Amino acid sequence: MPTSKKRPKKSKEAAVPITKNPLKSKLGKIMVLILILGFVLSGVVGLIYTLITALNM
Repeated sequence: MPTSKKRPKKSKEAAVPITKNPLKSKLGKIMVLILILGFVLSGVVGLIYTLITALNM
């Protein structure tokens, strides 16, 4: 069989998924703000509830 003089095909590397920073979009900023407020408010409400139950004993 004759040897081919065609160029060999280059092997393609696996595509790396592109990740985006959520803080770059307006919706992302709103979502992060909602999460932060949820965590902070749940902690404050839990603390107030614990203090009320402790003082009623």
